Amino acid sequence: MIFCAVLALAATFMSCNKNNMGDKVAGTYNGYTVASSQYFNEMVSENEKLTVKSGGGNLAEITFSSTEWGNFTIKEGEVSKVGKSYQIVGKGTCEVAVMGGGSTNTYECEIEAIVNNLQDAVFTFKVPSVMGGLTVVFTTGVPEN
Repeated sequence: MIFCAVLALAATFMSCNKNNMGDKVAGTYNGYTVASSQYFNEMVSENEKLTVKSGGGNLAEITFSSTEWGNFTIKEGEVSKVGKSYQIVGKGTCEVAVMGGGSTNTYECEIEAIVNNLQDAVFTFKVPSVMGGLTVVFTTGVPEN
């Protein structure tokens, strides 16, 4: 009887760990961005950092601060397993500097990310209401020449 209780407890513990996908993608990612909009195409910015924190369960909080593109915050990205990778999708906000001035405006944004590990991940931010549709793609590593 005690064995059955221990076995049930162990199974519950293992299933909880297995389902906490936010932990699987948590960490600091180092890389670069490539941004495009209606007004420019493929502007590269190197030496960028992005942070993902576990939000518990299948949630992750993504923060990305760039001197080039602004501050992006996704508080509740949904993490799911896709093959051997993890996918994160969600909506949040970004603060983008107003052209010609020091002030910023806040806009809604979306994210879709594929994470294999801290050295192999791509995070795509889309901001429909900035510059005719701004897309900022954060990729781990360094850009190829």
